[in-house]
Amino acid sequence: MKQVALIGLLLFSFTGINLLTIGKGAFSPFHMMMTAMIAWFLLFSRKQSFYTFMSLNLLAIYILLVNVLYHGSFRFTSLLYSMIFIIELTIFYNLIRRCSPATMAKGFRMIIYLYFANIIIGTLLIKAGLRWPFMEQWIGIARTTAGTRPMGFSSEPSYAAFILSIAYLSYNHIIGHRLNRSTLRLSLVYLLCIGLMGSAYGFILLLLTLLDWVRHFFNRLHSSLKMVSVFVVLAFVAVVVRLAPSIESEATDRIYTVSSILGDPFSDTEKKLTKLKEKDPSAFARIGPTYTLFFSEESADLNVWLGAGAGAAGVQIPILMQGVLIDEGDTEFDTGIVPAFIYDYGLVGFVLLLLFVVNCANNLPFPFWLTFIFLLPNANINTQIFWFLIGSFLMVSIIKLSQKHQRRYSSNYQIVQL
Repeated sequence: MKQVALIGLLLFSFTGINLLTIGKGAFSPFHMMMTAMIAWFLLFSRKQSFYTFMSLNLLAIYILLVNVLYHGSFRFTSLLYSMIFIIELTIFYNLIRRCSPATMAKGFRMIIYLYFANIIIGTLLIKAGLRWPFMEQWIGIARTTAGTRPMGFSSEPSYAAFILSIAYLSYNHIIGHRLNRSTLRLSLVYLLCIGLMGSAYGFILLLLTLLDWVRHFFNRLHSSLKMVSVFVVLAFVAVVVRLAPSIESEATDRIYTVSSILGDPFSDTEKKLTKLKEKDPSAFARIGPTYTLFFSEESADLNVWLGAGAGAAGVQIPILMQGVLIDEGDTEFDTGIVPAFIYDYGLVGFVLLLLFVVNCANNLPFPFWLTFIFLLPNANINTQIFWFLIGSFLMVSIIKLSQKHQRRYSSNYQIVQL
């Protein structure tokens, strides 16, 4: 089962590879493997202990109840996809409970190296000007108006940056931020991947992982040195902020453009969003719908507390954003968990979702939570990268809680011996 869990983790990270599509749902290699595992557990789980999440069960029950309430309008494939992910995570949780920390660390390390190999091949294809459609089904290359960039086994460079950063964070915490040749090599590979993809989110997440290392060493410093280190970090941040606008790259240009538009004190919110849509439609897609949910007058007609059932966001968001904020011909508009999940299942559902995430991320430090916050506008409940984040956090949380209990047991044992 350890090897099965390891393979499952690797396939979990391959979010851009799809074997077939059902409605808007993609059947990835991870789904194929989990289908076989569901059958295996149904046949043999009676002989073994099987664990479930109370918080996840409550979320699943609530999702079903909301869709029963709106049985005439919800999208069945969206509901089915959500329930499949819930079942798969439960199976995955039972698999990883049997894994050692070394096995989990190996899995995250393999993800980074496999993505690195994919990104290197993709970069070489781009530099050579080659277009091989069959090969690009497995070697991820994003071709957009912003340029042509590698993206590993994901569906876009920003998603690949999230997967790599989640894997890198998780690996470091599993091994206790141990500095050795393996960690240094992995760090160099991670840096190269982020640099070659050129994603704005990638550079933000890179700073977050650096902050995680700073946090680790800061906790080890003597109290007299902690104040000095704070000033050093603040000085470094000030230099980065100062130099960032002068660095010519797609990622830094996007960050500078979005911050300057949203920080304009002479424009109201609607003008800012209109300008943001013209300059950076991708950033607008992540920000605009959330604004309409909480600040638009038309949103008063929505049931913000309970939502309107699976798939409601894809219909209602375009209606709220027609005219100035979205082209009138658009019939669907994909957004992240905020606000899409709130449109579908309301604030009550969102609170239940957060309780489930808190349960999975028990005892994890703030870099993990910042990663989750950054992902919120980028992935919905039916996006595999969201469940990859949850599964990764869950693995690290299990290890940290186990290590905490071991230290407590060891301490109590020493007291008894004395």
